[in-house]
Amino acid sequence: MGITYQIDQCPLCRTTCTSGSYDFKRNKAVMCERCGNYKISLWGLNTSKINKYKNGFAILSYYIKNFHNEEDLLDGVKINWILENYHLPVYEKKFENLLKWIAKGSDFSTKIISGIPNNLASVIGAVDGTEVIEILDDIWGERLIEVEYPEGDSLRKFGQTLGFQVHLTVSGIKQVRVINIKSIDQKKTLQYDAFISHASEDKDSFVRPLAEKLKNLNFKIWYDEFQLSIGDSLRRSIDKGLANSRYGIVILSHNFFEKNWPQYELDGLVTREVEGGKVILPIWHKVSKKEVMSYSPSLADKFAIQSENKSIDEIVEQLSEVLK
Repeated sequence: MGITYQIDQCPLCRTTCTSGSYDFKRNKAVMCERCGNYKISLWGLNTSKINKYKNGFAILSYYIKNFHNEEDLLDGVKINWILENYHLPVYEKKFENLLKWIAKGSDFSTKIISGIPNNLASVIGAVDGTEVIEILDDIWGERLIEVEYPEGDSLRKFGQTLGFQVHLTVSGIKQVRVINIKSIDQKKTLQYDAFISHASEDKDSFVRPLAEKLKNLNFKIWYDEFQLSIGDSLRRSIDKGLANSRYGIVILSHNFFEKNWPQYELDGLVTREVEGGKVILPIWHKVSKKEVMSYSPSLADKFAIQSENKSIDEIVEQLSEVLK
């Protein structure tokens, strides 16, 4: 059945958008300036767990705008998977995202750029347009931008649906360059994108296929079968891999809990993380939150991928968003 577009409300952000009913009106095609273009099952949305998640609608909008293939249908299963596996960025990342958006729109110059806070929320990962304004005000407060409109000494009373006009200062241009260089340098300095810490008993069924799929996507993965040769010092090789990897993918399983070597690797990753920044990317492989909690309360508190309700391809897709 063809899609007939009409003026309607976006079912996620509730702003006016262009939409169309199809598939006997059970599903909807939406073109929203804030959330992007997507196809959604309204029944799936209504029966999903979205209301149980803090900022659930904002998380879903952020995912659609940045990671979603608009041809894929968002049904209840997909929506719940997104809510379980994605979250909004921390404040510092939102700050960087908005500053880089301004820089990109102005071609890294002092050219004036216009925007609407509400529409930018999902782009940078903010809860709503009000938060965008607050971050924009903070960027202005650090003299990284100048505000042409609206006039005043603060933006925090500015409406989230109204447009603004700003331009980068010289300091702002320098700051964006520092952010970009820092990101590039981090990738160049460290030899591997990720170190995979696991128990050998989980290799055949899960770890090896995961490592191979990541490698096929051109990620540099430290995985023992890729790196170790006969005669290599195991401890020395592991230490080198830990020190030279941006992230550590930790496969938490019953086998992992019973082994000494995985614990040694995990201790090394924890040390890296304490020194600064997110390093550990946990995957719960056939274990429950209670079991992880009894092994390590700090790990149980981390956002983790659960392998039981996802295919390896889905896990690789999610890891790729972090590693890229």
